[in-house]
Amino acid sequence: MKSTEKQKKYFKEYYLKNREKALKKAKQYKIDNPNYIKEYCDKYGRDKYLELRKKSNLKIKYNLSIEQYNEKLKQQNYCCDICNRHMSEFKTSFHVDHNHKTKKVRSLLCASCNTKLSVVENRLEEMTKYLNKHRKDVN
Repeated sequence: MKSTEKQKKYFKEYYLKNREKALKKAKQYKIDNPNYIKEYCDKYGRDKYLELRKKSNLKIKYNLSIEQYNEKLKQQNYCCDICNRHMSEFKTSFHVDHNHKTKKVRSLLCASCNTKLSVVENRLEEMTKYLNKHRKDVN
């Protein structure tokens, strides 16, 4: 095992054991250095910062690497898994749809479909009841 791999393993284990301490330290760093993001962007560029932030968010929120995200995007032909519109039609990147209970990633969706799905998923029973009540009006 390379020393960098050993270091990564060590720091990951350390972080898991000392998560609260690390989060508190990071929060304090943000307070003490309010311009750190601007300075990073000035040094490396805004695109690099956004790429790093996206990579970090994918890993933290969904345990998904940027390579896995891109592979899923490729499998979906770079289209939203619900409306099938191509990613080039949108200003923002696709959202990661996941089961909120199991945390399992389902697919990638445009912001509009992701929002609508959330509403339907959370209120499906009420919406179904309503539609059944007004079924004759729909047809």
